[in-house]
Amino acid sequence: MLEYGVRNIIDLRRSSDLQFRPSPFIGNESVTYYHQNMSGDVGLAHREVLDGIEDQAERRGRSYCSILDQRKHILHQIFSILAMPDGLPALVHCNAGKDRAGITAAFVLDICGVPARPSSRTTVSPPAISFAVTTRRIPT
Repeated sequence: MLEYGVRNIIDLRRSSDLQFRPSPFIGNESVTYYHQNMSGDVGLAHREVLDGIEDQAERRGRSYCSILDQRKHILHQIFSILAMPDGLPALVHCNAGKDRAGITAAFVLDICGVPARPSSRTTVSPPAISFAVTTRRIPT
């Protein structure tokens, strides 16, 4: 990461994830490490309603909306970090890179004016979004 110029790490994982698998960047003097627990240690409100939705795409979409609604303060902190004069380049990650990091990447792409594919307006494809952000930031 350092050889690519990354100096800020934003870790979106839960506190319990950090206990199980601590970030190697905690305490590293070459980067600034931020823990922004996007999921929270307490589950999202109305989780039982989400669990009752059988269609996976609809359940995931509603889950994303719940995250956006209930974790606004975390999103504000994430974008405040990225907007700092020395906020970029940054690595934003979670466990799999498809939900929390994908939501964040989708906002970054939108803010940067990257046009959404028509299909991505109805169905989010976070791995593709994460890949797009990565390929734009890392020189080839």
